[in-house]
Parts: sequence; structure tokens; C-alpha cells
Amino acid sequence: IMPSQIDCLVAVYNGENCILACVQALLGADYPDKKVIVVNDSSTDRTGEILKKLEGRITVFDIPHSGVAAGRNAGIGQSKAEFIAITDADCRVHPDWLKRAMPHLQDPGVGAVTGWLHYRVTNTLSAIREAEYAVRFARRGPRAKSVSCPVAVFRKKALLDAGMFDPRFIVGGEDTDIGYRIIEKGYRVIYERGMLAFHDPEDNLRLYLKRNYRNGVSHIRILRDRSKRVFFQDDFFPFLLRFQAVFTGLGLIYLLAWLFTASPLSMAIFLVFLVLLLANFLPVAFYVGRERGSAGFFSTFAVLMLRNIIWLAALARGSLNLLKK
Repeated sequence: IMPSQIDCLVAVYNGENCILACVQALLGADYPDKKVIVVNDSSTDRTGEILKKLEGRITVFDIPHSGVAAGRNAGIGQSKAEFIAITDADCRVHPDWLKRAMPHLQDPGVGAVTGWLHYRVTNTLSAIREAEYAVRFARRGPRAKSVSCPVAVFRKKALLDAGMFDPRFIVGGEDTDIGYRIIEKGYRVIYERGMLAFHDPEDNLRLYLKRNYRNGVSHIRILRDRSKRVFFQDDFFPFLLRFQAVFTGLGLIYLLAWLFTASPLSMAIFLVFLVLLLANFLPVAFYVGRERGSAGFFSTFAVLMLRNIIWLAALARGSLNLLKK
């Protein structure tokens, strides 16, 4: 027997190009008793006008610009439902996403159910993004160690017990953090592979690198706030992924050492790091190669190496931010 009501929550900032499709997908979800709540985070584009035309079908709240975590908290505070389903404005949920999640939540020990997020593919770069996520989600077991908020349904009590979303996360990292805190409160997080959402394509290199930089900065705060054991058990950001940036940095150091000193040892160590990195890139490269051919396969290595350099810079920035505080 499914619960009587679910509130579907979206926090949006300047989403004029995507919010209508997102809301239409939520309204079209195959679930008998649901409500859609959209928190407009002081958008400066046409988002407010678009939402106004949907009045009567959805509930809209306007808040001062404060970030996605604070926006979600505002929506949770307005909700009277026992369960909160959360996605992002640039995502479209599958019609049966709620039906896939709710049977798991009949168990009061389950605090959240998270699903599989796909990136729609339009070019090689978006294929790389989709492949990165496909590799990670394919490794997840039924009992997840983290939450992906573009496709998640929460028990409201679990969110409240965990202190809701941390408003310090303006964009990125807030879903990883809340997943950890829900688990730390004794709840289980379930991974439902058939629960799907589809993200707008990330087919712009600047956007791709910007997201990775933002996530790298956020991860330093996440690491500081909990034990290293919990942090390194995350099944979405596996151990090797977290250390790819470190491998990249060390590899660059030994490459420079070889260039300036011609030391065979420096060259050998650089090659070891390079082989480790390339081997770690292979699952993503094979996936992209199937979709985009040999050019996509080889492009993947260059893009992921650039991503790692950005991650390295982001980790350094995040560490400096904490030192300043």
C-alpha cells in the first residue's frame, strides 16, 4: 500500500530553458496523490513568468537568492507530506520514478531511495558525462552509501533528523552530504536501478569543467565534516576517482622533474602514474567509443585528464577556504 501523498520538490535559479519541461515531467508522473512544489531562488530570467503560468497546477514559493540547499529547505518547510521527492530543474524524471521508489519506503528504517541519473547525449563531451555516471551507477549495490538528489525520494522525518540540507552548499555537494547524514542517523539508503531521471546534456566544455571544479571544492567540506572511513565508502565517488587528481598532480611533478633533470627515475615514476590514470579511464573510454567511435574513445582520455587537473585545483581551493576559516 503506497502512502497517500508525496511532495515533488524543485529548487530553481535562472532555469527558463528547462523548468517547464521539468515541471511537466513531474506532473506527468504516474502516481495517484502528488503535489509539485517549486522554490524560485530569486531568478533574474523568465523563470518566474513561466512558473506563474503554471499556477493552480503547482505551488510556487519565492525566496531570496541563497542556493539550492537553502531552497530545498524552504520547500521542505512548506511541505506537509510524509515523503519528499527531489529532482533538479535541468532534469526530467521518468513517469514511474515514484512508483519505483515508494515500495522501499514502506520499511520505516529506509530514509531515502535514490535512482539512476542519465545524461542525454548530443556530442562526445555529453557522451563522456553519461559514461562517467553509467560506470558509477553500475557499480552500486542495493544498499547505497550516498544519495543523488536529481533522482531521490526521502522520508521527511529522516531529512529532519539529519538537520535537512546544509545551506553552506550553494550549488553541488549538498546531496552527497545529506545522504551521509541520513545514514549516520541510522537510516538506510536504497538504490533502485529502475528509478530514472534524465539530465539535460552537458555538452559544453566550460560547463563540464565548472561543475567538476565546484564539486571538488565541495568535497573538501564534506570530508572535513565526517570520518574518513565513511567518506571513502561512498559508492558514487569511488576511492580511485577521488585520488585521480592526486595521481595527476604527482605525475605532473615527476614529468617536470624529468624535463628539467633528465632523471630516468623521474620518468619511470611519471609513467607509473600515467598508466594508473589511463587504466582508470578505460571503462569510460570504452563506453564513449561504443557511442561515438574511435575519435570519441581517444578524446575521452584528454577530457578526463583535463578534468583531473581541474579537480586538483578545486581540492586546493577548498582546502584554502577551510584554512581561512
